[in-house]
Amino acid sequence: MMTPTARTEFVREMWSHGMHPEQIRKRCDGLSYVSLRYYLHNAGITDAEMLGYYPDVFANICKLPTVKKKRTKRKAR
Repeated sequence: MMTPTARTEFVREMWSHGMHPEQIRKRCDGLSYVSLRYYLHNAGITDAEMLGYYPDVFANICKLPTVKKKRTKRKAR
């Protein structure tokens, strides 16, 4: 099992080598495309780059709103 930070680095490395998103998903234990998009965003890849390289794969996924990080709850005083 990878930590989220390690997985982000792994996804960034594979993306920079030009690996197809389907191959990245298989290497990351069958990530969904939405999760892959989340990790690519954390790695600094924009929707425009995703659509530029693989428009057929990311066309429907990039229409969805981006996944926001969870807010931490405030501590009660």
